[in-house]
Amino acid sequence: ETPTVWSSYGAVFRRTHSLIWAYLLAFLVWGGLGIVAVFAIGLTMALHPILGVLAAIAIVGVGIVAFLRFLLITQVIVIEDVRGVAALKRSWELMRGNFWRAVLIFIFTIVVAIVLSLLLEAK
Repeated sequence: ETPTVWSSYGAVFRRTHSLIWAYLLAFLVWGGLGIVAVFAIGLTMALHPILGVLAAIAIVGVGIVAFLRFLLITQVIVIEDVRGVAALKRSWELMRGNFWRAVLIFIFTIVVAIVLSLLLEAK
């Protein structure tokens, strides 16, 4: 059977509301981390500057881990038809033990984007 745009992207289009909801939930998690980060860093900076820097590093690390653990939200929703908080939990579960693979994929994605950008801007 010849693939069409609809046959390729139909599953994504049918799950648009679920995708938006899951991304909103993930954003709330990251936003919550950001709010906690601001208060924690401010409080620890007031107590001791070195503790503030250590708190900032720890919170940024937690944020990076959360970002990478949620990388499979789209795939979970489209392929497994899991929605909402369950999609976040499933992505978190699937990414367990794959942190460095996710880091490498993310770095590869950035490199490809930069190369494509340079190629498209070249005259």
